[in-house]
Amino acid sequence: MQKKHFWIIVISLLVFDQILKFYIKLNFYLGEEKMLLGSWFRMKFIENEGMAYGITFFEGPLAKILLTSFRLISVIVGFFI
Repeated sequence: MQKKHFWIIVISLLVFDQILKFYIKLNFYLGEEKMLLGSWFRMKFIENEGMAYGITFFEGPLAKILLTSFRLISVIVGFFI
């Protein structure tokens, strides 16, 4: 696969993911679930306030800023590695 095709697929998936998250945030209430393919595939609106698996170190607006900063720095460093 050419690099151009790879990046088109990656960017398309990221855009689709963000559009879907935006749609769910605006149109679902917390805990709402929609069955798409029976019980095999469903969408459920949940919010993760922390990191992976909901791990949190402390709460409040500063925690969100620090967590977001950590994520951005991790992605940038990972990209260059």
